[in-house]
Amino acid sequence: MIESLLQRLMFFRKADAELDQIEKQINERKEIARKLVGTHDDAICQICQRTKFADGIGHKCFYCQLRSCARCGGRSQSKNKAIWACSLCQKRQQILAKTGKWFQPDEAQHKTSNAGREMQRLQHIHCHILKLRTRVEQTTR
Repeated sequence: MIESLLQRLMFFRKADAELDQIEKQINERKEIARKLVGTHDDAICQICQRTKFADGIGHKCFYCQLRSCARCGGRSQSKNKAIWACSLCQKRQQILAKTGKWFQPDEAQHKTSNAGREMQRLQHIHCHILKLRTRVEQTTR
């Protein structure tokens, strides 16, 4: 039982790391986009930075406001309406949905989440169980 909880918490840690990585990528793309405003490179996809837009606009992501081409984004459903989301935000939304953090926005933003505290508590319990098991084995010899 404890192992399954530890596995679950490791899943949450991995998801948190992925979310941090996606946020970092989005922030990097936003910084590059800010630098390109007003230049001739302003009309490119802000995700892949390769595809030029025929109309000069592209699609604006509902979540991060970056413009993306059709390869780097797509239509998603949000609250019964179709929205455009870049591939980074789509992945972020999938992770938030898998972990349940979409429902707890404050938890997603805090580094010391309940999952982290629960992981520390379970590691402490696991350590205690190992010590007890060792004592029992020593007394039965």
